[in-house]
Amino acid sequence: MTSLIRVFFLLGMGFLSLKYGYEWLMDQEGGMEAFLFILGTIGIIVELIFNLIDQIFGSKEKPRLQFEEINVTQTHSSTRPCKKSPKDEEGHFLGRQKNGIYEWDLYWSYSLIIRNNSNYHAFNPKIHLKKKFKGISFPGMNNYKPDGIYFFKERYVLPINNLHEKEPIKSGEKNLIRIEFEKIFQGTQDERDRELKSNYPPELRKLEILFELENGEGNSYFTLIKRRKGKWFTKNYVYKPLKYLI
Repeated sequence: MTSLIRVFFLLGMGFLSLKYGYEWLMDQEGGMEAFLFILGTIGIIVELIFNLIDQIFGSKEKPRLQFEEINVTQTHSSTRPCKKSPKDEEGHFLGRQKNGIYEWDLYWSYSLIIRNNSNYHAFNPKIHLKKKFKGISFPGMNNYKPDGIYFFKERYVLPINNLHEKEPIKSGEKNLIRIEFEKIFQGTQDERDRELKSNYPPELRKLEILFELENGEGNSYFTLIKRRKGKWFTKNYVYKPLKYLI
């Protein structure tokens, strides 16, 4: 579908809505607001339908990513006193006590490898996260310096380029994505140790990362990498999943 057809179709839908719905809605309380809401909703739905048709039938170039592996590279913490921390009689904080309660900044670092397993280059790669994963950052994103991966399963692998929005992921190419997660935890030192012992804190046990890619024609495609029941899965989409639109 061309952009011109979209424009005429949306204009036609708008005209029909004006013709048959305007007078009735104006007779209702809050009619103008309802009319504008309905008209806008129709426009969004129609545009999404056309976009889906474009993605499925408009181009044969569909870049796809594949999860390769992920490794925990580091866990560490820093601490500071909190209201529950041990104090002396004058109210001064004592040195760290074995059973004392403190506020800890906990950190997990990961290295994720993805591969472009299609026959087409993937341009303008971007990452989308749901709000519940807001503690995640990507320190290597858009860094041109490649990273070695000597600690991964495959031997004699050449350094992998970091993910960069201005650099395509070429067909068959691997990319290394460094991931960091930070959370604030309140508890004793033993409780901190137990929290860090797990490779994935509770907040990341159902981690999802959505990659947005473009083909040579500028059409967007999506790859969702998610963790479920201790395993990683890859799913490719020709449209942005609904739960990432809300």
